[in-house]
Amino acid sequence: MESSDLVRLGLTEGEASVYLALLESGPSTVGPIVKRAGVAYSNVYEILDRLTKKGLVSFIIKSKTRHFQAAEPTGLHEYIDRKEKEIRDEKRIVERLIPELSRLSKMRGEKLLAEVFTGMKGLRTVYEKVLEGYEPGDDYVFFYDPTERREIVDRFFLDFEKRIYRPRRIIMRGVVSKDFFFTSDYMKRSEMVRKGLWDVRYVDFPFPGNIDIFKDRLLIVSWSGPIIAILIHSSDISAKFLNYFESVWKIAKK
Repeated sequence: MESSDLVRLGLTEGEASVYLALLESGPSTVGPIVKRAGVAYSNVYEILDRLTKKGLVSFIIKSKTRHFQAAEPTGLHEYIDRKEKEIRDEKRIVERLIPELSRLSKMRGEKLLAEVFTGMKGLRTVYEKVLEGYEPGDDYVFFYDPTERREIVDRFFLDFEKRIYRPRRIIMRGVVSKDFFFTSDYMKRSEMVRKGLWDVRYVDFPFPGNIDIFKDRLLIVSWSGPIIAILIHSSDISAKFLNYFESVWKIAKK
């Protein structure tokens, strides 16, 4: 008999091996069980104890030594019956708990998920992740004020526009700093900006860094030092930042 069949019934590999070994050998002390079953001596007593509790092994003491014996194979029926009863009991507990747990979940509100990405590879990954589910007509907005590492920022977005934004026809609105608007290489060379596919405006006052807002996603990127991007999944937080964006958008200049 294959031990895998017993494993499918809920026994561990060690339990299945010991049970089969006892069936083949008959009553036995620990030493022969270890040898026949191929289990570690340090584990055999724990395995035999679990099998005893499952009703699949019993023992008697002769001359102060335990002799273990496998229960008749029909004992597997009783083992399965006990498992079925335990499952029925657990189902009743779950049915009782679900309404209460659901109530607590609603009281807690929206689940917040935040992910952190680092380096250029992580940055490409997170920007693609933000765009998941984008369809024509969706509103994607951003704030950009990359005051540091300007050349790296320009190269990154020119490459990303060529590979992702243009092929997928991603349309955006954005508010950038006045300096970025007039001096960045990206604003001069971006096909999306030059063709008017993106509506980009500027302000001459500070705003909270580099932020992208799309659906329930809020992306915050820090370019200073090691590149770090934090992606927050929250409809509530995203909506608050979108409201702020709209208020700035109204007063931004073209």
